[in-house]
Amino acid sequence: TVHITPDMTHNHQQIKEQFHNSDIHIVTLQETRSRSNHQRTSTYYHVFSSQSNNGVGGIEIWIHKQLPYLSSHKDSNTHLQNQHTFKREHCYIHSHSHQHMHLSIDAPSIKLDIITVHIAPDMTHNHQQIKEQFQQLDNIIQQIRHKNRQYIITGDFNAKLGSITSTSISNENPENQCYNGSIMHSIMLKHDPLIVTGK
Repeated sequence: TVHITPDMTHNHQQIKEQFHNSDIHIVTLQETRSRSNHQRTSTYYHVFSSQSNNGVGGIEIWIHKQLPYLSSHKDSNTHLQNQHTFKREHCYIHSHSHQHMHLSIDAPSIKLDIITVHIAPDMTHNHQQIKEQFQQLDNIIQQIRHKNRQYIITGDFNAKLGSITSTSISNENPENQCYNGSIMHSIMLKHDPLIVTGK
């Protein structure tokens, strides 16, 4: 997942090249400042974009269209392999705004939901707005779990964690848990996801 800075806005192709060269199948981006809702195909990725709100926010999800996510034997005699790649028709956007996107992938041998969000720091937005954003995330997770589907949550949560530990949060490199962190912590305890990177 990538938080886009102003100097990166005009270098999307370079960023795509870097991810492609690193064999990255799925990329999520926040603060893209996209000017429209659109779906397009670039050299390497299917791009799904949600527009910003007057230049604030903007979300994108990139799904690699060439890199095989699965190789299966096509013929046991010749040992030829069938290379499975993600097609545009495998992807469906369930909901989106300038601060979130929920996209599902239904492809051979993989059923996966991807949620990416950008939640503002609690020092710049009132707590009610932040609480509503987290509630929306919680609702999406509940819908996905009700269908027994696998899912990945990515984003910029502006959530400091670690000073309060639990079965979901360790005390490795702890930070004082902030307001965003406290809500995120409660969601983790409820749904038991795994945090790969902090904040």
